[in-house]
Amino acid sequence: MNPYGRLILGSNHEVFYELEEPETVIGRAEGCDIHLDDPYVSRRQARIFREQGLVRIENLGRNPVLLNGECIEKSVLQNGDMILFGKTQVVFQLSPPLVHQTTDFDDSALDPEMTFLLPEHQTLKSAPRKTAKGSPAWRESPLRTALLAALLIGLAYIIFRLF
Repeated sequence: MNPYGRLILGSNHEVFYELEEPETVIGRAEGCDIHLDDPYVSRRQARIFREQGLVRIENLGRNPVLLNGECIEKSVLQNGDMILFGKTQVVFQLSPPLVHQTTDFDDSALDPEMTFLLPEHQTLKSAPRKTAKGSPAWRESPLRTALLAALLIGLAYIIFRLF
């Protein structure tokens, strides 16, 4: 099945979810199609679905869903719309029928005050098509990590001896 849309996580256009099924449920519950580990997201927060040739979003939970900064219950999605589920920001990208776009990403849809979302702190149930590569900072500098550990052990010893 060809994707009709894509949800791009945060400001990193490398992490996204293709919307291929007629309906996609987003929420904190393990059974959701897209699982967001965000305490401000309802168990079943929202659903994105196709209806009459349009892509729509509907709030299923008690927590608000913000579409381009406006609280919505049900709305039509347009290319580049910014959606906020709890503290998790995504950008909706409409895929034209039978065409698979991978390079067009419009950063202007991101709200600079809402870009605190980093994919690193998301626990996502389904694996994204692409993931950002990199390693934690402590792995990139093992010498610095060893020195920091030695310093902390030394401080703990000094504090223990004083009391």
